[in-house]
Amino acid sequence: MLTLQTARNARTSLFSGVTTIRENGSKNATTLRLRDAVREGRETGPRMVLSGRPVSIIGGHMGYFGSEVTGPVEARAMVSQLVKEGADYIKITATGGSTRTSFPLLPAFDADELGAIVDEAHNLGRLTAAHCTSTQGTVNSLDAGVDMIIHSIFKDQYGNDEFREDVAWAAYKTSGWRVSTPDQAIMPFGRQHGDSYGRSYESYLHASLVGGGRRKGARGINMISSALLGGRLWSPSRARSMTGAGQGE
Repeated sequence: MLTLQTARNARTSLFSGVTTIRENGSKNATTLRLRDAVREGRETGPRMVLSGRPVSIIGGHMGYFGSEVTGPVEARAMVSQLVKEGADYIKITATGGSTRTSFPLLPAFDADELGAIVDEAHNLGRLTAAHCTSTQGTVNSLDAGVDMIIHSIFKDQYGNDEFREDVAWAAYKTSGWRVSTPDQAIMPFGRQHGDSYGRSYESYLHASLVGGGRRKGARGINMISSALLGGRLWSPSRARSMTGAGQGE
């Protein structure tokens, strides 16, 4: 079912005018094989820039997708495996997330593991992107030399706001791009604090990205709005509002 849904979403994206998709982590080799099918003319879809399975700790966010590692040696080996399978870049779940066995406000990898992932990826000519739903996760990723920060939520381990301007500017100067994905970012908060908080947080986050995103765009800060290739796509109206906020794909 996942393969069929992914293929359907790829076709829908192409027919709506999207010519290139950047995927941020798929289960097993779903999107990698779909890209093969598109290139061979057996399926219809846009160009795809793929990470394949996200690199995760055991029990970490998206770990059940198939790339759980422990320690720098396993981390390097997994990066090599993903590149062998055709990954264009490496996705790292640097904090927990919506996966029930993970902790969204805590860092996942230690400094040695993060450093090993980034170093091996760069050695193989691949960039890295890190899922970060806490301030410390973003700090750790920047220290390790990660090339792109995803979500970049400023929260401490207790869920309190912890915005740090120095970290925000470091992420901007180092990464260049901040990928904002409201649908995914609100999941852990909605489940922990109740549906009403989740909905209010989604409304707040969407408003801040649309309004604040336009202001950031005017200041030259690059943003990418995104949806889920293997999950549900945003409505056309919502996609247009986010594209207006930054630079949509």
